[in-house]
Amino acid sequence: MRPATIPTRIACQRGRLRAKSMIITKKTHAKNSNLVCIINSLFQSFANNHSMKRMEIIVGLSGIKIIDKLLKDCNKINEICYTVHSLLWVRKIESEEEKMLKSGALYYFSPTGGTKKAGELFSQELFEEVEVRNLGKRENENVHSDIVVVAAPVFGGRIPTFMTEQLKALKGNGKKAITLAVYGNRHYDDALLEMNDVLKEAGFQILASAALLAQHSLVPAAGAGLPDEKDAAEIRKFAAEVETKLESGNLEEPKVPGNVPYREIKKNPATPVSREGCIGCGCCARICPVNAITVEGKTVSTDYDKCFMCMSCTSVCPMKVRALPAPVQNVMNEKLDPCTKIYRANEFFI
Repeated sequence: MRPATIPTRIACQRGRLRAKSMIITKKTHAKNSNLVCIINSLFQSFANNHSMKRMEIIVGLSGIKIIDKLLKDCNKINEICYTVHSLLWVRKIESEEEKMLKSGALYYFSPTGGTKKAGELFSQELFEEVEVRNLGKRENENVHSDIVVVAAPVFGGRIPTFMTEQLKALKGNGKKAITLAVYGNRHYDDALLEMNDVLKEAGFQILASAALLAQHSLVPAAGAGLPDEKDAAEIRKFAAEVETKLESGNLEEPKVPGNVPYREIKKNPATPVSREGCIGCGCCARICPVNAITVEGKTVSTDYDKCFMCMSCTSVCPMKVRALPAPVQNVMNEKLDPCTKIYRANEFFI
């Protein structure tokens, strides 16, 4: 099975080797220095054209004899190169890190979409294939991937208790984790540190972390439109830096800001309500991660003790009539008004 010429998709080429064949690498076959020189130049050419970092060039013994014969006439150097092209296979050798980066997993909880967007931007840049688990739907099954990305929203400087419980149910078994704390332009406070601590207790090894901006779930004017293209470019750059760290074999845990004990979790002042115009479709009840909403006809009730004001229900209401009570929303608007006038920066920890 010898191709007449080297195929375009050379990184994917696979040939069944005959018994009488040999492997030429940069460090072997020193018997013929001219041949080694040609092979080395091919290494560099193929590596540049096909993004190969390590590879083997395999030449059948009959090919070696032809090349040796042609080497006797230095005027036939072009013919030698052509012969080499027509008689060899190239096989990419993948490191363990390269294999791992082919697929990874994303665990996320994203009540209003910002955390999911940030998590997907990063994961899709780092991995070729992404196994997705929505913790908002309690999809906390363990994944096969050796590297996971965990993206969590920040509520009052902490990650939601609901998500903490989901993460504690995971089994890390030494898997590497990249953590993303996504917040609405106020501050992430202790959330990133808390998430890393929870995951380490679950058996994960923290490889890198980031605090990323997104539109605020309670006051959309804070961080409006985030993450935007500028954020996306920064997230993609971060993914490239994480890949470089993996390839280097550096598994040192990054130091992230935060304090222990963590900030106190304050009880919500109220729950979202369904105003006039509700059609009783039940979308709010189905998406609620803690089953706090009950729909009977067009009457919607919310369990105050269960609700942690994640605002998932408001984001899916088709009639746009699910919201916080007006007095509570006014207080939130006033409290977070300074956050509507500035933009913080994404922070990365490797």
